[in-house]
Amino acid sequence: MLFKTRFHDGIRSGAITETVRAWKRAQAVVGNDYKFGAAGRIRVDSLEVVKVSELSLDDATRSGFDSVEELVGMLRSQTERSLTRRSNVYRLRFHYRGERADSTPELSGDEIRARLTRMGAWSFELLREVSRHPGVSSAVLAHNLGRDRPKLKADMRKLKRLGLTRSLEVGYELTDVARELIS
Repeated sequence: MLFKTRFHDGIRSGAITETVRAWKRAQAVVGNDYKFGAAGRIRVDSLEVVKVSELSLDDATRSGFDSVEELVGMLRSQTERSLTRRSNVYRLRFHYRGERADSTPELSGDEIRARLTRMGAWSFELLREVSRHPGVSSAVLAHNLGRDRPKLKADMRKLKRLGLTRSLEVGYELTDVARELIS
């Protein structure tokens, strides 16, 4: 689950235990663990649909904001939807589960290269594009490559599972392993 870097310490300390998302549909499941940042994990304890007008100062504070207005402003800036006081949003309560064990597969460079070859030319092309443009959003990467953004994001997750890319606050970067493969 993506959180801006400024929230990571608050999540780890337990000061931030909630987030509000302007999703069109639920994108989390109660009881599931989700990665955030480079190594953290959270578990979703509750998920409910609420109206924007129902958000309280407690919700804002538990989400790492000083006011409801600041929280709603962030929601408006991160969605393509037009949010009004009557709009539905998702309120997730969670707790920090600790640092995650690195799940990157222990594969040799040759094994990773063979997997990328089986995936197709898109895998090397996407790695080269991220190398040229680290920290660029998936929308820009998709445009640059003439690809559909949802498909590009799905492919990026495949590369991430191989330990080749990392998500940044905006966009992606290559890991050292990936840099060696494409150099």
